[in-house]
Amino acid sequence: MEIAQLLDPKLIRFQMESQEKWGAINELIDLLAAEKRVESSEKMLEAVRQREAEVSTGVGFGIAIPHGISDTVIQPSIAFGRSLKGIEYDSIDQKPVTLIFLLAIPKTQHNQDYLRTLAGLARMLVHKPVIEKLFTASTFEDVLEVFQSEKQR
Repeated sequence: MEIAQLLDPKLIRFQMESQEKWGAINELIDLLAAEKRVESSEKMLEAVRQREAEVSTGVGFGIAIPHGISDTVIQPSIAFGRSLKGIEYDSIDQKPVTLIFLLAIPKTQHNQDYLRTLAGLARMLVHKPVIEKLFTASTFEDVLEVFQSEKQR
């Protein structure tokens, strides 16, 4: 699964409203539900909660990559949200999160391909120029360009 293929302009919120972890995650799940990427918002939230119970997906540097694997997922997707104010997230560095990438993965695709996608996303997001470009992106095309150019590095 290529990151760019999982993105969609209707799954991006450039101005997150919530300033707390679960409110922000719910905002992104609502985008997935509105676009029929998940059958049940509640089941998707439960899948993300189970994963977060293991260890926070706030990976530091203002980044969070929550993910849920569930049979409620119709189509593998990434919902992206940005908060200019920051979101209290219980990150490993205890700093607020400004960029959230919520991965929704069907149970049938929980395999090496999914793990490669997650690892690839995490690898890209440790580069400060990538974070800066995503923080200033104003269109879907801007976001897509970041991932397409990083893939070619």
